[in-house]
Formats: sequence, C-alpha cells, structure tokens
Amino acid sequence: MNSAAGRTGGEIGLLLSSNGLTLPGHPCGSDDITGVERFYEPEFMPAWVRNGGPSAQAVAIIGAMKDAVSKGLPEQQYDAALWDQRLNSLGTATARDAAQFDLSLIACLLRYASDLKFGRLGGTAAKAGQPELASWLREHLPDSSNPVMELDGLEPRFPGYRRALMALRRYRVFASQDSGELLPRIPNAVKPGSTKPGVIKPSDSWGGIPRAVRLLQLLGDLPSDLGVDLTVYREPLVSAVSRFQQRHGLTPD
Repeated sequence: MNSAAGRTGGEIGLLLSSNGLTLPGHPCGSDDITGVERFYEPEFMPAWVRNGGPSAQAVAIIGAMKDAVSKGLPEQQYDAALWDQRLNSLGTATARDAAQFDLSLIACLLRYASDLKFGRLGGTAAKAGQPELASWLREHLPDSSNPVMELDGLEPRFPGYRRALMALRRYRVFASQDSGELLPRIPNAVKPGSTKPGVIKPSDSWGGIPRAVRLLQLLGDLPSDLGVDLTVYREPLVSAVSRFQQRHGLTPD
C-alpha cells in the first residue's frame, strides 16, 4: 500500500464516519450509504483512484454510466454531466478530493448496478440487496479486465428484456436519423367540435402525407424505392400504413 492510497483511504473512513457522503445537487448520496460502507469494509481503501488518477476500471465504468440511456436508464441518475470535470480535476486533487471522487463513483455505481439488476422500481428487493450487491462489486470490479461486461451480467436474463434492448437500440438509431416533427392532426371527418379522431380514407388529401411517408420509410414499412403520391392517400401508402398497424397489434382501418 503506497502512502497516497493510505491517505486517501484515511479520508474515506473519515468521510463515512462523519456522514460525509453528501453530494448536493445530484442524485447519488446518503440514500446509498449502507451499500457504500459495505463496499469499503473493513480496510476503507480507495478502489478507483490509483497513482493520483482514475483506474482503467473507473474510466470504463464511468463511460458505461454516461451511456446508461442505451440500457433504458436515465444517465443523469448517475451524475453523467459531472464526471468529465471530476476526472479532469483528479490529477491535482488532495487526499480528501480523491476520497470524495472514490466515494462518488461507488455511490453512483451502486445505484446503476442496482437499477440494472432490480430495475429502477426495485423497491424493497433493491434496498435489501444493497449490501450483497456492494460486496459483489468490490470482489469483481476494481481489478477486472472488463468491468463493463461484469456489470452487463447483472441484467435480467429473460428473452423479453433482450428484445426490449434491441428495440431500444433500433429506435435510437431511428431518432438520430429523424427530425422529430409531429404528424399534423387529421381533420375531423365527423362533425365540428367532435372529440373523435379524424380518419383519412383512400383517395383523401391530407397535408401530413409527406411526413407519414418519411416515417414509414424510416421504420421499414414503406420501401424507399416506391413512388408515392405526396398529396393523396393511395397505394402504396395505404398498404404501408396497414403493415405498420398490424406490426403494432392494431386493426388496419
């Protein structure tokens, strides 16, 4: 154990004993104190700061938390916006600052790992599982050659979860390729003032046809090489809409 690690470890112990895990302005904090204490027991030595800088494992884990959206999780829950500044300032940090970095990382990592394993609404199961999860993290991650893969192993195993992740990745790609423009409202065809949604039928005109064509091409329901009338609702757009409805469990109308 080098002297710098010893000083940082001493500060970790002092911060925890004085309830010093206070990270105002962002989510990771005192709610995670039990798991954090379990992670550092019994020696309270730093896990993520080595030779005055972040370990390779710390950098990889921070990258995973910053990309939490790829798992369907909100990255702000794991301090995504704060890590670049923390990493940049670590080189000139005092032992107290290094200890706070180490504590901040494990506090956020515990929340991230818990959300992967139990879900964000894990409730009592997630809370009760914190000490065991903290012990698992300490055993498997600080010296791992691939800590992100270790974390991925916490995710649910059932096929529905994997399908949901694949769909999420696919729709994130769609979102990056699209403007996000909303479809205009279909004029109400029943009577003025009715709350029933408007309906468009084949041979009707509608200003939203160009936008609908773009969306259906992006989603794969309308081949992009087909010529489409952009003013009148007719084939092949009618069949593309039906394919979209059937894929989503809707009755084609």
